[in-house]
Amino acid sequence: MERSVGLMNFSFSFFFNSLWGHFLTFLSVWSILSSILNVQYFERFGNVQECRNANIHGFERKRDRQKFPKRQERQEKMKKRIMRRMEFRKMDLRVFFFVWLLLAVGVYPAQIFGPVCFAQSSAGEGRPKESSPAQMNGTANAMEPRLDLAPLEKRASEGAADAQAALGVFYVAGREVERDVKKGFEWLEKSAKQKDPRGTYYLAHCFLDGLGTKKNEKRGVELLEEAIRLRYVPAQMFLGKCLLYGRYGLKKDTKRGVELLTAAASEEDPEAQYLLGIVYSGMEKSIPANRQRQMKWLTLSAAHGFVPAQVALGEEYLKTGDEFWAKEWLEEAEDAGSAEAANLLGLQDLLGWPSGAQDLVSAQERLWKAAEAGIPEAQFVLGTLERELGNEAASVYWLQRATLQGHEESKKELQKTRVTAGSAALLGSVFLHGIGGVQDLKTARFWMEKSFGSGDPSYAYMLYYFEVYGIAGKKDPKRAIEIIKKGSEAGDPFSIYELAFCYCAGDGVQQDVKKALALIDQAEKNGDFSEDLQFIRGLCAFFGAGMERDRKLALTLLQRAAKVDDDLANVCLHFLTVHPIPDEVVEPAEILERIRKEAEAGSPSAQYLMGQILMCGWRVKKDEAQAWEWIRKSAEKGYAPAQILLFFQYDWGVYTDRDPAEAVRWLRMAAEKGHPAALDILNLRQIPLADFLAPR
Repeated sequence: MERSVGLMNFSFSFFFNSLWGHFLTFLSVWSILSSILNVQYFERFGNVQECRNANIHGFERKRDRQKFPKRQERQEKMKKRIMRRMEFRKMDLRVFFFVWLLLAVGVYPAQIFGPVCFAQSSAGEGRPKESSPAQMNGTANAMEPRLDLAPLEKRASEGAADAQAALGVFYVAGREVERDVKKGFEWLEKSAKQKDPRGTYYLAHCFLDGLGTKKNEKRGVELLEEAIRLRYVPAQMFLGKCLLYGRYGLKKDTKRGVELLTAAASEEDPEAQYLLGIVYSGMEKSIPANRQRQMKWLTLSAAHGFVPAQVALGEEYLKTGDEFWAKEWLEEAEDAGSAEAANLLGLQDLLGWPSGAQDLVSAQERLWKAAEAGIPEAQFVLGTLERELGNEAASVYWLQRATLQGHEESKKELQKTRVTAGSAALLGSVFLHGIGGVQDLKTARFWMEKSFGSGDPSYAYMLYYFEVYGIAGKKDPKRAIEIIKKGSEAGDPFSIYELAFCYCAGDGVQQDVKKALALIDQAEKNGDFSEDLQFIRGLCAFFGAGMERDRKLALTLLQRAAKVDDDLANVCLHFLTVHPIPDEVVEPAEILERIRKEAEAGSPSAQYLMGQILMCGWRVKKDEAQAWEWIRKSAEKGYAPAQILLFFQYDWGVYTDRDPAEAVRWLRMAAEKGHPAALDILNLRQIPLADFLAPR
């Protein structure tokens, strides 16, 4: 009986294990075939060394276009499909090696089912979670610090080379800490002495670019070679790039450059892969063009998310008329913020894709994106497109921007274009305030002159400032008065105010208070009851200049002007409130002396007034240098009206060199105090360029 049972067990075991063997063989063959079938799809997007074919079968492309009409949906589904195939291939390879391992060691079902079930039942119960290699050796903390760098600094001070390298990079780059290139250099030097590859590589950059030390290209190249010997892939890529283009004093060596780039590319460096793609496109005469290698390396780099490679790959597919993959790669780059990709997509939307599809709305949107990023070709095309759409100001603006970059076709188009006075004034404002990110005072002046010459007086007062202060040119007080007179005759209220103020203070003209009051009277007859003009009348009433002295009326008029945020009116009221002037003090000289004493005592309003008095030379010798000194003292005390004047000084380069960064600093300080003009300017600069230039 036992013998029969044993025989049955033996027969069953033999039969079952035979089936098991056949099953393992079947799995092996299936995994190999599946891997081969999936390798093409995986290589197109995966991290592999060789990419034998960058194109997927045309039937699949056609099916994808039909199945996913919406771009977002198509991208998401395609990514899922790709990732699924990648996982299948990885699973196939795992199954393959697992099966052959079982066959090699002779493991059979009874030996594996129990342990597997046990492992499944005990998984996650009291077992510690494994750490990644980076977490185990501390590299993760060194490479990806948070705001608290104390642990990193501690490890660095204890001599950990990787921590020293990371800390050095942060100090040199100014990441997570205040930038200190000298301190960063010292940490990198300590790291490099311990043969840390990353520290050695970044120390090389310090010598090459003179960061924290004297520039020494020879020493920098030596350190790059040392980093390569330490098997640091970015060093291979960078030195290969330098040899390819002959940078940092290196003689051009295409052969070794390509060798280094190939080595780095084989280690999955995306920039090296991209550069090899460019090399094999026929860029180098010594290296023949190789379409297969070009597409292979560009594809691998693009699959890593390297945006320049995605753009180059999309452009290559455009050349071959492959609309699907051209769109896929260019849209991927566009989503990453590439202006070049937006330009190529916009041009295709405008001119038509191989399928014949056109989209003017999308073309305009994409070309705006590329043009704002400074691509001359996009600016030129957008300029011509906006003209066809009837937007004169936007058309001229983009042609002007391209012309400023030396684009000859734009220059020719601009010379043929007739611009209305209104569009010229609008363009002057755009370039004056830097709306759209480009401030160009010479160009602003050009368009203001054009607008003024066409009969539009709206910028006469700005041209007056340009001539008086020599903004983007030489000072010409005589022409300034001529301009402001023409603007005043045309009824521009700002010009009337400036001219009346000049007559009142004797700035650029013979002092004549009666003429100033006559201008105000004429403006009132024409229906202009501007509070700014009433401010000048209030000053005349206060001093009894050209009219009977009436300080009660003067205060009323100053208060009216102050309500519309006239700075001078506000400052005068503030001064008179803090430092009241008795009624018996009537002589201008005595009042000026009181203002001077209060300014010297530290009164910000008095300091501001002294600056304005010296600026226009009202009853004193004109002295711009001293005027700006008083205004700066007032601004440094936090006085917003003075701060906004310093903004204009640095923004326009008045009596100093232009310094846009310093200008913005004073502008923000004034805005924080709630100064209306500062807030208006900040809001103006934030208006989207397309909205500002839109037809009104």
